[in-house]
Amino acid sequence: MHNFIYVTKNEAKPIKNELYQILFQVQDIVRDSFTFQFTPVGSSSKNMITYDKTSNIGFDFDFNIAVILQ
Repeated sequence: MHNFIYVTKNEAKPIKNELYQILFQVQDIVRDSFTFQFTPVGSSSKNMITYDKTSNIGFDFDFNIAVILQ
């Protein structure tokens, strides 16, 4: 059984920043073929991110990714 708890904004910020950097890197890699836009949705957009304390599953970040063909 999962034991999800909310993460504070300060706890989530470094992880969220790292996620953004990864997404920016992927954009650079695929730029010659296509690009994409991304926006946080759900719990990520409302700073209500959770993780499972008992199993260390990780943080729950949700993003919409819209592919733009060139």
